[in-house]
Amino acid sequence: MAKTIILLLALGVLQSATGQGYPPTSCVPVPNTPSPPVRDYEIAAREQHNFYRGKHQSPGLALHDLLSAQALQCAEYYVNKGSLDSSCPFKNGTGENQYGAWYIKNQKEPSCTSLANSATTVWYNGRENYDYRQPGFSVATGSFTQLVWSSSQFLGVGCALKNGFAVVVALYTPPGNMLSYGNDPNYLFRQNVLPPLRRGKEESHQHLSSFTYEKP
Repeated sequence: MAKTIILLLALGVLQSATGQGYPPTSCVPVPNTPSPPVRDYEIAAREQHNFYRGKHQSPGLALHDLLSAQALQCAEYYVNKGSLDSSCPFKNGTGENQYGAWYIKNQKEPSCTSLANSATTVWYNGRENYDYRQPGFSVATGSFTQLVWSSSQFLGVGCALKNGFAVVVALYTPPGNMLSYGNDPNYLFRQNVLPPLRRGKEESHQHLSSFTYEKP
C-alpha cells in the first residue's frame, strides 16, 4: 500500500479587534432553506475540536451549514491554487485554519474524514510551542489558539482534493486570534486561551452538541 499523505502546511490566521469586541455571529447569515446533510468529515472534525476545547475549558462548537459551505469554497480555492495562504475571498471575516497534504495520484485518495482528523490533530499540536505566561499570536501556535479560542461558537469545515493535493479548511465565528488595542494587546489571548485542565477534571468540561447544524 502506498503512503498517501505527506503533511504540507497548516496555518492559523491573526485577526485584529478594538477593545474586547469581535464581529458578531450575525456576520454569518441565517439560512432561509433547509440545512444540507452533515458530512462525516464535518462531524469528525467537530467532535475532535470539542474534545480538545474541553481540555482548555472552552465551550463546544456547533456546526453551521453556511460556514461549512464557505469552508468548502475556500478548500476548493486553495486546492485549485495548489498552495495555502490567507487569500481565500469567501471567508467573510471568519477565523480560519488550513491544512494541506500531498498524496500519490492514480492511487486511492485519502478520505476527507481521515484528512479532517489529521488536520485537527496538527492544529492542536501547536500547543507545544504556546507560552501561557506570555500569551499572544505566533505563526507556530496560531492554529492551536484559534482551535481552542473560547469565544468562538460556530464551526464550518471544508475538504477538497485535486491532482494529488488535499486541503482541509476550518472556519470559525466569532473569529479567534484577536488582538485588542490598549495597554495589553494580548488581553483577549489571556481570556480565550486557557491552560489545559489536569487529568480527572476534564470530563466535567467536555461540551457535546448535536449531530445537526445549529443556527446563531
